[in-house]
Amino acid sequence: MKNVLRTLTITGGLAASLFIGGQTGLAAENDSLLNNETSVQTEVEETEDTVKSTSEADVQAGTAAIAEGEDISAGAKVKGEAGVSNETMIDEEYNMYSSKTEAEIGAEVGAAVEVEDSSAAVNAEDEAGISNETVVDEENAMYSSKTEGNLGINLGTAFENEEGTASVNAEAENKVWSVIETNEENNSTKAALGTESMTDLDLGLQEEKNEEAVMVNGMTDAGAWTMVDNTEDSSRFETGLNGDFLTVLETDDKKVASETMVGTDAGLWVQSSEDDDNNQTGLNGNTNTAIGLKLSNNEDTNLGADLGLMTNLHANFSRS
Repeated sequence: MKNVLRTLTITGGLAASLFIGGQTGLAAENDSLLNNETSVQTEVEETEDTVKSTSEADVQAGTAAIAEGEDISAGAKVKGEAGVSNETMIDEEYNMYSSKTEAEIGAEVGAAVEVEDSSAAVNAEDEAGISNETVVDEENAMYSSKTEGNLGINLGTAFENEEGTASVNAEAENKVWSVIETNEENNSTKAALGTESMTDLDLGLQEEKNEEAVMVNGMTDAGAWTMVDNTEDSSRFETGLNGDFLTVLETDDKKVASETMVGTDAGLWVQSSEDDDNNQTGLNGNTNTAIGLKLSNNEDTNLGADLGLMTNLHANFSRS
């Protein structure tokens, strides 16, 4: 037997055009637009021993405005979106239950202004979400759950006039996750928690008169985690972190170029066993650093240097 509830969609739009007078330098036309859309969908499928349900909901909304005058024009926009979904399955034959849920929300804001020979623009975006997946297996006495949350931000600005242009773009993303697993048959439990973070920054400058430009880029990527694993006769604890960092500086004429890269990771683990009263501890660490520089004043003269450094550390301790 299969039952399906069809998609329900609601859309709405509102547009208006206004004329505003009596303002010096901005007595022109203004336009605004508002749109929104909502959708909901549910589907249920049944067989002799299983039931599967899927649900989705999504909401989108946005508005934009434009104003133009004799010497100036401006525009702005705002956009948002939110959604949630769930998938659930029940298997009575094998006594299993599983559920996966996801939720996400995003927003975008932008604005631009132009006056005679100058212009500026700003745009910002952010996104956040959370998800969970859970499985219960009663026949094999097993349970697992994984949860993940993330937050992302993107910001960009640009400016231009007769002297030159400048732009900045920044991006960041952060994530947190957790895992839990249990098994009653072998009396084991596993739990882990971690975090990840990424940033990216770009800066550009260009001078119109001398046609010179400078570009700078910086990136970071870092994470940390912890895990505990217990069984009937042993226990293990682990923790670690990692990070990568990169910076790049360059001119468009290649007169100056430099790059710096640093990578590192470290970990610690402790394990004990009840059978033979054995305890072990381990430590490891790695770093990798690279620096490069290049200078030139014409096509025939170049000066460059590269420096690299790598370190490794590993240690183990055991006691019975």
